[in-house]
Amino acid sequence: MIAPSLLKRLLGNEEFENWKSLTLQKTLESMPDVVYCPRCQTSEKRHVGIMCLTQEMKLSILQARQSSTQMKDKQRQREQEMIHELLSVREGHRRI
Repeated sequence: MIAPSLLKRLLGNEEFENWKSLTLQKTLESMPDVVYCPRCQTSEKRHVGIMCLTQEMKLSILQARQSSTQMKDKQRQREQEMIHELLSVREGHRRI
């Protein structure tokens, strides 16, 4: 596993953004309870209800799911990576 900060230096900004986008997309696709949303720009997945998920809502859900005893280790690790990515993005937005 390569730290995102090192990967960003190796790839450059544009390629790193592509990598982040693909990683998030693959992780969301692996979650059986999340599907594509034609209205939502942040989750890019379908969801029940009218309101689309914000980054903060997604982070809260993923953090709450970490305590699930029914989740497989591989899925838990993927979601931990998503949490790390969302926290990194949030921190990046704070610095701007």
